[in-house]
Amino acid sequence: MIKTHCLGLSVAACLAAADAYAETSPPAGAATPAAVTTRSFASRVLSDRLSVEGYLGYLSGESKELVYFGGQKQSQLDWTIESAAVVGGRLDYAATGWLTIGVGGWTSLAGDVSMVDYDWLWRDSGYEGWTDRSRHPNTSLERAFEFDLAAAARVAEWNGVWVNGLLGYQVRNFKFQASDGDYLYSTFKLHDTEGRFQGPMVDYQQWWRTPYVGVAAGYAMPRWRLSGKVIASPFAQVSDADLHIENQQLFTGDFGDTQMAAVTLRAEHDLTESLMLTAMANYQRFWEARGDLTAINVAFPEFRSEIPDGAGASNETLILSLGLAYRF
Repeated sequence: MIKTHCLGLSVAACLAAADAYAETSPPAGAATPAAVTTRSFASRVLSDRLSVEGYLGYLSGESKELVYFGGQKQSQLDWTIESAAVVGGRLDYAATGWLTIGVGGWTSLAGDVSMVDYDWLWRDSGYEGWTDRSRHPNTSLERAFEFDLAAAARVAEWNGVWVNGLLGYQVRNFKFQASDGDYLYSTFKLHDTEGRFQGPMVDYQQWWRTPYVGVAAGYAMPRWRLSGKVIASPFAQVSDADLHIENQQLFTGDFGDTQMAAVTLRAEHDLTESLMLTAMANYQRFWEARGDLTAINVAFPEFRSEIPDGAGASNETLILSLGLAYRF
């Protein structure tokens, strides 16, 4: 109404009209205007920038542990995750209109795991096949987790399509224990000795630490969003430790950098204005890293031996998940 009074008036007249209108009381019996509750700008901006997600998923994959001698593969241990349940989450904060910071990760709950160990001990005699094998179907996934910190910068956006550049750092850990099982060795002739193991035999773990870059792209539709992400790095670093429990021998590798690449596909569906259903598939691979192998007697750590370029390690995983995400 002030706007109506001010039309066609000078500034002074407009101010006077405003004062007069402010002093005017409503007619007797008129309802008092209801108070309007407002949300502070700071609160609105903060909540619009935050999203949180939780999910349950399925993990499968394999960690390989290798031993080389004289440039030839002497031993290979395949730690295979047939299936494992994981729980994970992520928190994203839009620092500006073009930059988002996110932190997330997952951890294993339970899993079906096995380990097979092959040795090639007769290469000097010209036999190239494996000579010894041990199998441990009763293998446990003691621990598996990922921590990921990333920044996403919007580089292009048009007609519902967007493209982000990515920069991040990731840590992954896998820890196994092999128990029981059977063996087939070559003592005097090929595959002439059989037997069984009882109890815990081998503990093994890998740590992967990786700075990475990547690109993400997506398409937004009413109530649906589809996106994909590719990350890669030539600077993935790994450390590992293999403890043979029975004879208390510890084997560690001092590795050089290796390559990592991962692909993620994601779909989001709005259930409400703030709540979303999410589905995701992620495949990640670390190519084999090579390095020096050190063998240590746990009881007498001063007794150790080294094999230059004697260690190898690799890893690959697939994760499928369903979750819920919420924008506050």
